[in-house]
This record gives sequence, C-alpha cells and structure tokens, in this order.
Amino acid sequence: MKEIKTFKDLTNGVLEEIKNRRVTHLYANEALGIRKGLVHKNVSLFYKEDRENNKVYLITFFNNRMNPETLRTLLKKQNGN
Repeated sequence: MKEIKTFKDLTNGVLEEIKNRRVTHLYANEALGIRKGLVHKNVSLFYKEDRENNKVYLITFFNNRMNPETLRTLLKKQNGN
C-alpha cells in the first residue's frame, strides 16, 4: 500500500505542475501535441493539453524499461492510426 500512495503522490505532483504551468514538459510527439512528464525514473506520463478549454488529457502511463516500440504503437492509436 505504501508504494501505491507514493505513486499517487508523485503522479499528483506532476499533474499539479501541469495544472499550474510551472513546468513545460518536452514533446514526445510534437505533431500530435503529446508531452511527456516524468513521474518516477521508471514511469512517464504522456498527456495532451487543451489550453483553450483548460483541460489536460491523460493518454497513458509508460514503464520506461519497456520496449519503446510499444510506446510508439500506443501513441499512434491515440492519433487514430
């Protein structure tokens, strides 16, 4: 349970950074507007911002130790390809 709480707290920290625009995460795919926030050294959060409507769309959490091709497939599905 401690690990779950820690992960939740780390995730909420990244979401607060996004919400308050304290940090600008690098684009994972600039053409699709997808950014990558680091939750933990082994986990990244991929998201899109809709600043006009003041919304953030969470796409996926990704284990950074996994095959990057898996991530490319997930991001392509986000674009409907």
